[in-house]
Amino acid sequence: MPRYRTALLAALMIGASGPAFSAAAQTSDDMAMSMQDEENINAPYNEVLATYISQKDGINLFDYGTVTTADKKKLTDYIAALEGERPSQMTADEQIAFWANLYNAKTLDIILENYPVESIRDIKSGVFSSGPWKMKVLTVEGEELTLDNIEHDIVRAKFNEPRVHYAFNCASIGCPNLKTSAWEAETLDEDLDAGARAYIAHPRGISIENGKIITSSIYKWFKKDFGKNDAEVLDHIRQYATGDKLKALEGKTKINGNDYDWSLNDAQ
Repeated sequence: MPRYRTALLAALMIGASGPAFSAAAQTSDDMAMSMQDEENINAPYNEVLATYISQKDGINLFDYGTVTTADKKKLTDYIAALEGERPSQMTADEQIAFWANLYNAKTLDIILENYPVESIRDIKSGVFSSGPWKMKVLTVEGEELTLDNIEHDIVRAKFNEPRVHYAFNCASIGCPNLKTSAWEAETLDEDLDAGARAYIAHPRGISIENGKIITSSIYKWFKKDFGKNDAEVLDHIRQYATGDKLKALEGKTKINGNDYDWSLNDAQ
């Protein structure tokens, strides 16, 4: 996907090369207040997720058709609150959690604005473009942003962390699960691991039939994030595979195909 680099985007990514960027500059009281603010700001989002997410066959589904007007406003107010934050002053873990929450919440909001749809790709961002990913839909620290800007130009560009792909949810069956609560900096590492394990355990992440390995197209579209070749991508997958699937992957160095289901992750 094309990159949209600007000076202001660079400013949004100012910060640490490591996970403890601002901690040294904060007093313990400041850090405690920051943690409390994060908990408060995510509370309405957590309420929405808890109300409308259900799981079927290992896939988290969202009940778009039953969202009340009050809960829709709760979601839009939450997005507006995040837009007022300053991610350029956050630690690395705080930034990843912030951007994932903003991306996922805005994706839900876009689906609700256009519902009913069979797929997020039915929402056009231009004559020749399916999906809403290139529309300027958010403003953070004075910069208008698309969903693509957030995922590719900020998070993927700044952090050498393949597990961020398990944090973003594109409202599709083929995507890693929409987390049932907000991403939090304090538990980011273990939650990313959990997201990776859940996706790789599910057939939509990777399936093995008659010795042939079929992976999600995510591992093709963003191959360079996981490794230079099939063997390195499979090394990444093996880190989170378990049981019979891990045994079936032993010694494998070739991916035989890719697949992705763009159907809406709708509980209806």
